[in-house]
Amino acid sequence: MTDGPAIAAEVVRAVEKEWAVTLADFLLRRSCVGLRADQALGGVKRVAEVMGRVCGWDTARRAEEVERYRGEVGPMRRFSTEGSDRRRG
Repeated sequence: MTDGPAIAAEVVRAVEKEWAVTLADFLLRRSCVGLRADQALGGVKRVAEVMGRVCGWDTARRAEEVERYRGEVGPMRRFSTEGSDRRRG
């Protein structure tokens, strides 16, 4: 789940108390959200909005963070989707 008050609270805590500085840092290292099967790609823009407000990012920085995150999880995604198809036969 990448929307709603719970994820917003996690973002605020991660930035203010755990020094999360990038979207990937939050999604992959400060929460479990990015480690789910879909790597949180369905809600990554929403999380970037929330984190952007907390960190003071402008629209361009938010978009940049989303693209960086997609690039970082790309190899994991390929492994999790293609790898599981190959094992099935």
